[in-house]
Amino acid sequence: MLRSLLITMMLGVMACQPSVAEGPSDVGEGDEAALRGLEDLLKDFSATSGSHFFARPADAIASVRATLASIGIADPEGVVFYVSVGKVPITVAGWDHSELLITGGVSLDDGREFVLDLRAVGDPNGAGIFTGRLSVPFGPRLCMPWYMVEDLVRASYLSGRYLRQFVCHNEVSRVLRAVGVDPHYYGKDIRGWDLAMTMFGPLLRSNAPNDPEDWDQVQLCKALPGLLAGR
Repeated sequence: MLRSLLITMMLGVMACQPSVAEGPSDVGEGDEAALRGLEDLLKDFSATSGSHFFARPADAIASVRATLASIGIADPEGVVFYVSVGKVPITVAGWDHSELLITGGVSLDDGREFVLDLRAVGDPNGAGIFTGRLSVPFGPRLCMPWYMVEDLVRASYLSGRYLRQFVCHNEVSRVLRAVGVDPHYYGKDIRGWDLAMTMFGPLLRSNAPNDPEDWDQVQLCKALPGLLAGR
């Protein structure tokens, strides 16, 4: 039982998706020890290996402010941030890894664009904001004001532990919900998504509009050229 459990979990973790039928409370003491060992091993091969992890939401928010200040943008309220869902196909397992990318943004004051390359990820190294970019963006780009980015950052810090309470797909789902975007729109094209929601939730569809054209973030992206032209 334990051997098959570990083999199945190894494939599941490679795809950043749950693959064990038992819930956390059903794992015996011996299996839990093996699970911890596997989790520690996989930290070196995770989607965030070599990336900096901001231990607290406040640290990630302060980093964004510092980056903006370093290029002469004192007030993030005057910035529109670019956010995308990203995924990486795990060919050997037939599944995908997913994460949320904060790639940069533009100042509404002078039209300057900048790069951030931050991402919200849930994996063995933690759930929250990491540096770097691993995945390829897909789906509509989302444009967000500063207050919404702050909400995104805070929502990304999930409680619990990887493979017990969350995996990468649950992280993306919960963060998108927090900013009023329907995660199912992206999830239908992410392999392993439905199983992740079944295992760790949330199971119910969000209250956000199903059509991206009705999302405030997509409409803001469309309005950007006019906003910049009128500055």
